[in-house]
Amino acid sequence: MTDISWVLFRLVDQCQRSEWGFTAYRVAYGEGSDARWARFLTALDSGVRQEMDSSDCRSEADDPHHLLGNYDFPPAQQRDRLYSMFHLEARVDEAALAGASAEAVRARYQGQGGDEALPPRRVFLYVDDEVLDNIDTGGTTPDRPWVKVVEIPYEPERHQGNQRVPRYYFGVVKVALDSLMKLWDHLEMGGLDRCQPRGDIAKTNDVWGQLTGL
Repeated sequence: MTDISWVLFRLVDQCQRSEWGFTAYRVAYGEGSDARWARFLTALDSGVRQEMDSSDCRSEADDPHHLLGNYDFPPAQQRDRLYSMFHLEARVDEAALAGASAEAVRARYQGQGGDEALPPRRVFLYVDDEVLDNIDTGGTTPDRPWVKVVEIPYEPERHQGNQRVPRYYFGVVKVALDSLMKLWDHLEMGGLDRCQPRGDIAKTNDVWGQLTGL
């Protein structure tokens, strides 16, 4: 389980950042999609809040020398502070984004053919009809909806697989909405491919934060 105290420590004390979060691209438009998009935003906000409330928080008594976290606030206020620092940059542009593939959105960024600067974690949220459908139906498991997360500097040649280990990663991972802080923290140490379950039972439709229990 991700520790809020440690995440705060790295964000505020080490990185001097005032916010964390992701950019979300809405590519699903059409009849009824505005209401479905609104439900997605509500579900995402609820997921982030739920994750804050269920995550660990240390107190100063647990770490008197402040080696492992930030304890300027008691645990409840640490949760509130990290929640208030969450920022979702929603990109909504029907003319430019309607029906756009993940590859087309990826191409908007520097190093991929575009001129947009890479975000801190080098990923974006991709909201298509499949994502909106799972919001409406409550997710793959009850009350745990998910979103597609796309790696921007994806290099297919690095993930070809072989006869023993088939290709398992295609640059997109489904992530539970109540695991976005865990994802942000996880991506500090490595790429999105580390979130894709692998092995004989792994499938490309596995949801990180649900099936993996992370």
